[in-house]
Amino acid sequence: MLKKLQSNRTALLLLALCLLFIYGCSTGPKRTDTPPAEKPIAAITDISPSDAAEKTRLAYAQFVDVRTTAEYKAGHADRAVNIPLDTLEQNLDRIEKNEPVYMICETGRRSREASEILARNGYTMIYNVTGGTAEWRSKGLPMK
Repeated sequence: MLKKLQSNRTALLLLALCLLFIYGCSTGPKRTDTPPAEKPIAAITDISPSDAAEKTRLAYAQFVDVRTTAEYKAGHADRAVNIPLDTLEQNLDRIEKNEPVYMICETGRRSREASEILARNGYTMIYNVTGGTAEWRSKGLPMK
């Protein structure tokens, strides 16, 4: 009988230790091995010149041409303002963060790069005009 009592005591002790272990592992703040992201990168949406022309006709539309000043002066999409790519980061205060912004260049490469700069700086509604001013012009869309 003493042996049976000792066996029951050992079983109860093991059960208590298991319950403590399970309870101890299931409470408290959960750790994560991945650090939190600094800022989510906004999605950059490609938009055709025709769709961009329609959207930028609105009274308040941000339409930025990131080509050089000389390229811009030679002809640009109607309503586009010029902020050359190499000066974009110094001019971010000219672009509203929480409003849609349409980016254009000559072919789409520089405007894609500019869009990525905006995304890294917290802009959330970024549209890259595919084909750029070259395609805009070829479709007969309004130019200045």
